[in-house]
Amino acid sequence: MRIGDTLREMGVNCFYYNPKLHTVEFVTDEEDWIGAWNNHPILPKVLGTATASEMENEGNMTPISSTNEYILGPEWPKPSKIIRVRRTPNP
Repeated sequence: MRIGDTLREMGVNCFYYNPKLHTVEFVTDEEDWIGAWNNHPILPKVLGTATASEMENEGNMTPISSTNEYILGPEWPKPSKIIRVRRTPNP
């Protein structure tokens, strides 16, 4: 799945019944792209937080630890990997 940092609204059921979603491609030109993900007003709340890995444009996802049974249910995705995709080519 590819999702950008300009997203500002998302439907309640947008990821429901997508439990096989394991990788998120995050479209951003932010150099601190992990911080951009974790500080986004929506994305970490529904898909989890990101941490850097040894690879420059890859990171790991930490599942949500909310008590919301809907989001933690078996039909909600639990991505484990995040990849940065630049919106504009790197010069």
